[in-house]
Amino acid sequence: MTQRTTNEGTRTADEIRESRKENLIALAITIVVIGAIAFFVWRSVTAPPPAPERLDVPLGNAPVIGSPDAPVTVVIFSDFECPYCGEFARDSFPAIKADLVDAGLVRVAFRHYPLGTHPKAFRAAEAAACATDQGAFWEYHDLLFESQALEIDQLRGYARTLGLDAELFDSCLLNGERAPDVARDRDLGLRLGVTGTPTFFFNGRKVAGVLTVMEFTMYVEQERVIG
Repeated sequence: MTQRTTNEGTRTADEIRESRKENLIALAITIVVIGAIAFFVWRSVTAPPPAPERLDVPLGNAPVIGSPDAPVTVVIFSDFECPYCGEFARDSFPAIKADLVDAGLVRVAFRHYPLGTHPKAFRAAEAAACATDQGAFWEYHDLLFESQALEIDQLRGYARTLGLDAELFDSCLLNGERAPDVARDRDLGLRLGVTGTPTFFFNGRKVAGVLTVMEFTMYVEQERVIG
């Protein structure tokens, strides 16, 4: 009988053929497994993304800027003492207003979400709500975030800088007239799962964390495509 010598010793021709057969079977199984893995990876990459979760985020009496006919509505839950909210308001919001809001593509609503870790945030939100009563929310919003100096005298001073009725503003702020509205905003945020600021809802789709102009625009464009 024919014999061959290998590194493993001497094997018969039948043993060699059987070994090759086993190797071929193992190779075929490996190819099938790799192919299956590649298929599932391809499917995961090319499959359409799941529909984003959408929540009902009422505007209520929130201050709003932008056209009511805009295809995308963004509700922002924010805190005037939050450094990340200040970063967004100063670095991103002016360009967003010019490029998207003024162009009729987006309308933005503001909801108060003063964090318990920020002792001056609730009073600042009350002050902004008092400014809303005189039609000056967004101007007051800008002053608050410009320096984020939120002592009571500074809150009153911003109203005077804007030429608001000082007596009406002081009465509103010092008597806590808008505190219930601020609390209702915060309660709404809690029900919607807001845990930090800023948190955005793009047509009801939640996005948490400070956004650059590019990132904000990306989410708006996604909504326009979906819509």
